[in-house]
Parts: sequence; structure tokens; C-alpha cells
Amino acid sequence: MIRKFLTMILIAGVIGLSGRIGCADDEKTVDITVMKNDTVIHLCEKYLDDPSNWPRIVQFNRLQNQDLIRPGQKLLIPVRYLKGVPEPGRVASVKGDAVYRMANDRTWKPLKKDEWIGEGASLRTGRDGFVEILFENGTTFTLKSDTVLDIRQTSRKADSSLWQRLILQGGRLILRLRRALGQDERMEIDTPAGSAVARGTDFRVSASDKTSMTAEVLEGQIDVRGGRRTVALEAGYGTKVVKGEAPSVPRRLLNPPDLLEVQDLYRSLPARMTFRPVAGAVSHRAILYADPKEKDIVFEKVMPAADPMEIPSLTDGEYYLAASSLDDARLEGPSSPLKKIRVRTHPLPPFIQAPQAAA
Repeated sequence: MIRKFLTMILIAGVIGLSGRIGCADDEKTVDITVMKNDTVIHLCEKYLDDPSNWPRIVQFNRLQNQDLIRPGQKLLIPVRYLKGVPEPGRVASVKGDAVYRMANDRTWKPLKKDEWIGEGASLRTGRDGFVEILFENGTTFTLKSDTVLDIRQTSRKADSSLWQRLILQGGRLILRLRRALGQDERMEIDTPAGSAVARGTDFRVSASDKTSMTAEVLEGQIDVRGGRRTVALEAGYGTKVVKGEAPSVPRRLLNPPDLLEVQDLYRSLPARMTFRPVAGAVSHRAILYADPKEKDIVFEKVMPAADPMEIPSLTDGEYYLAASSLDDARLEGPSSPLKKIRVRTHPLPPFIQAPQAAA
């Protein structure tokens, strides 16, 4: 609460507002008081995220002449055009090869838990890497293995909404937006092939070889853009975008496969697991976690739908298995509920109970 309060003070101080949030044309706005020698262009350079939007401010305020504004006059500025106060995220979880660097730094540095990451940072995970970034309002984004992500914007606007723009160069990104975002475009994920704009709460974006991307919505709704076209993607649907082309017709995501030969207790390795594929499944993704919160991945594999999965080595302990189905467009459906398994290949030695010492 203290941090949120300070953030709002910073916003008010940065944009020099009278403090009133108004509404014009059903859009959230703030008003700015014109001072002596102010011009519309000067004010836009000072307060707007993109000063080239000054003609829109002129039109929004129905000004006959942008040069004829007077001291004491109020200009209404839509919140979506304003600069925001930077809102970094905290590294909530990190594992394996995970590094970052800032925009003007060529050196990659290891990511550490509880570090703060904000605008201008680039993140990269290796083959065994995993990173989860958590924001104050509960929004998270998770980088899976072999992923490169640039954070271009993460800022809090005057209405306290979080606006973010991410560039996914390659890999898999899972986003969970914990607050309803309404119709405003508050999170945008760009890839070399297309982009996704969030209006939902739980979705994935993947980029492959800089020529294509996929998007899958588990809850809520997003807009996916490509080839100068936009499609609305509802929960339970996915789409694929090839660079320069429009998004494919939204396709219903496949259900997860049934777990067949999965034992509760494995006394020998390799641990073998088989799945019953659903109609339309080309492959499965199986993930084994060391924790029920799905933060610590110990094994992950994508294999043909007809193939079993074998895990060659595991230490004794408890694990949690989840599997999902992928179709011929590599659109991935929701994961199965976690299945708890145990591995006990090294039983404890027996205790000597008799005879007693010196008996």
C-alpha cells in the first residue's frame, strides 16, 4: 500500500496535474493547467509517451488553433497517451541459465532471485533456464527455456493501470494478468512475425525462427495482429501467425492427454510414462516439476503423440507431472492436472534391532 501511494504521488508530481481524473468521449483523462509561454507541442513533449501524438490532443480538445492556448486553460489528456512512472517487476523465481542486460550494456549478468527488472532490460534463458517476473498488482510473466525477451515499457499510468510492452525475440512466454484489463491495450507482446494485445488474464505467446508465432488463450481474451489484420482470440482458442500474413482462423485448443502407464511409485529407472492422445494431437509436451507450484522444472520433453516418455535419471523424492497436447500448427492446449509421483530407487539400509550390543 505504501509503494502504491508513493507511486500515485510521483505520477501527480511528474505530470503537474490538478489531481482530477475526468472523462471525455468515454475515455479516462487527466487535465493539465496551461502556464505562461506553454504551447501544445511543448506540453506534449513534456507529458506524452510519444510527443508526435500532439495532433490527437488538439483534436481531442477541439482546439481551433493549437497556438492559441492561454494561461489557466485546462487541456484534457487521455491517460493512454501519458508518460507513466516506471514500474519494475521482481524476479520471483529463477532457475538454470538465466541472464539479463540493460539497453546500454553489452555484458550479460546472472539473474538473481528478488532482483528488480524494469524498462530497457533484456532477459535470456538457456536450455535449462526458467524465470518468473512478478509485479505489484499480481501480474506475472514467465520465460521458459531458450527464450529472449526485451522489456520496452513497464509503467504505471495516472489511473493506476499497468501498461507494458514486451518484445519476444524467440522462445515461449506465459502471461498471467491478475486484474481485468477491460478494453484498453495495456499489455502488448511483439514478435518478429506479429503481436498480441492483452485483454485477458492467462495466455501464452511463442515465437519461432523469427518467421512465425503462436498464441493460446486459457482465460480471458487477447487480440492477435499480423499482416495488417487483427483477430480476437477467446479463451480455449489459439492462432498461428506467419510473418507477413494474417493470423490463421482461431482454432479450439486440444484437451490434455490421459495419463496411462504412470506409476505412483517408481522403484527403478528409467521412469516410463505413456499417454492416450486426443483426436488431432500430433505431439505431447510433458513436464516434471519438483514442486506443486510449477516453479522448479526437472524434466521437459516434446515427443510424438504415439511415443512414451522415459526419464533416465531422477533423485529419490516427490515429483509432479503435467502433460498437454499440440496440434499440427503447434498450438498447445491446457495442461493436465498435476499427477504426483514418487521415486525411491535407493531404499534406506535396515536398522539392526537384534542382537543388542554385548548380548
